[in-house]
Amino acid sequence: MIRVRDTAQQAALEARQFGDDDSSGQLIFDVGMTECGAMIIHEQPTMIRIDSDRYDDLVRCQACDRGSQVGLEVAARPLCHHGRMADARTVVILPGRTFGAYVPQLFFPMFAAMRRGAEPVAVTWPAEVDGVPPARFSSWVAAQVSPVLRGCDPTTTLVIGKSLGSYAGGLTADLGIPAIWVTPVLTSDEIVAGLRRSTAPFMLVGGTADPVWNSSVARELTRHVVVVDGGDHGLFDPGPLARSARNVGVLADACERFLDEVVWPDPLP
Repeated sequence: MIRVRDTAQQAALEARQFGDDDSSGQLIFDVGMTECGAMIIHEQPTMIRIDSDRYDDLVRCQACDRGSQVGLEVAARPLCHHGRMADARTVVILPGRTFGAYVPQLFFPMFAAMRRGAEPVAVTWPAEVDGVPPARFSSWVAAQVSPVLRGCDPTTTLVIGKSLGSYAGGLTADLGIPAIWVTPVLTSDEIVAGLRRSTAPFMLVGGTADPVWNSSVARELTRHVVVVDGGDHGLFDPGPLARSARNVGVLADACERFLDEVVWPDPLP
């Protein structure tokens, strides 16, 4: 089902779709067609989460299946236009295995992209992630992420991933999409090989106390490297929390410079 942030909104959505006038009053969503024939939900400031394919054809484009991936979180705006995201810029968030897409290490880079006109698309891993063995991480992550990135324009799309999300590094490289990888698993030969073949710019961010970070490997892969002294896999410092907050500030500053100087040096028209 499509699950909105509260039950009143969900009731309103279902009332709009199925003509139930006895539900919760104000109708929040409107449904229409894109020119490529896909049903879409028109612009509202609410986020929705797709947890099954019950309403798939209401939120996906037939040309690119965007929105059909289980667990994909999208803004309630037109998703596709002839198989592409309708917004001028898109930022896709690939979280770590736990804590989701809105941890500070991902939120600040995402918000930097949003300030530059990007619409966020946050992937939520399905519950089966807990049973995926490490040997299958690359193929499993690619299977989750491929439908999200299919049809995206590399010139207007940015991927931001952390930890488990960095297993999509090869897929992102093959699609030519620029990326910011926060605490990537640089001990994985698959991830390193995928990043090595990238032709699009990408930035790597990691801490010296993170067991899966390798500063030497990072600098071999890209000139866009941010090393957080003493930072662990969450960029946290073992000392006062203010130090960890400063680490996130370093990350935010680096992301803004990377976006302005490398990824999107030209402002939106």
